[in-house]
Amino acid sequence: DYYTYGVVIVGQDDWLFHNGAVNESTLPDYMCTNLYSKAELERLAAGYQKLSDQYKADGTEFVLFIPTNKEQVYPEYMPKSITKGQGQSRTDQLVDYLKQNTDVRVVYAKQTEIDQKSEDYKLWYKYDTHWNNLGAFVGEQALRQELQGESDLLSEHKIEDVNVAAPNDLAVVAGLGEQLQELTQPVVTDYKPDITSEMIAGENDQEALYMAFTSNAEDKRKFVMMRDSYAFNMIGPLTKDFADVTLFANNQMAKDFMEKNHTDIFVLEIVERQNHRVEEQYKELLND
Repeated sequence: DYYTYGVVIVGQDDWLFHNGAVNESTLPDYMCTNLYSKAELERLAAGYQKLSDQYKADGTEFVLFIPTNKEQVYPEYMPKSITKGQGQSRTDQLVDYLKQNTDVRVVYAKQTEIDQKSEDYKLWYKYDTHWNNLGAFVGEQALRQELQGESDLLSEHKIEDVNVAAPNDLAVVAGLGEQLQELTQPVVTDYKPDITSEMIAGENDQEALYMAFTSNAEDKRKFVMMRDSYAFNMIGPLTKDFADVTLFANNQMAKDFMEKNHTDIFVLEIVERQNHRVEEQYKELLND
């Protein structure tokens, strides 16, 4: 058996994992018990191909970007009584099917995150659902590889612990917010130090519906992302890689913006544990 506090799973060494509401439980993804049918994969592939074609017709590059679930990268901290599924997960299925049957560009950085794990630092917060600054850096570099054809490894950079209280949403949900806190977080401190950015619109908040940044980055293409909370820790490296970055957390706002402004790159970011939203997202972004 394993211990839970409501929707929170307590793993090895007090690592916390998200068991979520019905639609956001990560256990089916981890145990590979929620696989797509062939018909579902065909429907999703047709929808994303249509969305990609829509953007391509406007001269916009489209990428589907999927940050991975925490336990996919750190299964060693999951309770021993929860058995990791063998073979493909639901997200593995979708990514492989899109790559094999469409020309939709998709980035799923699970293996990249696993490859860059280290005993010297964590890529996820121990008491939170989200990746930390290092995990976000690895994910952003996978996206950069797709869009710019190059990327950096964490091992190439200086990593320092910063004395800033880290998020701990799982601890709070479990009623352990005071007892379980991460008071420092590891940060890459030497990535493109000559590039500086500033926020020019919106609110610098994880829940903000709209944020816009400008920087002196070399790549001047207009970058727009439809995001969830996982993208927030990506902002630092994103604004060093792209000079014009706009982030939305509302589909209609993103559609309205793109109708009025030419966009060179549009990234749809959906964290793995919200894969129940994969279909509704492309439907809401398609033009009527």
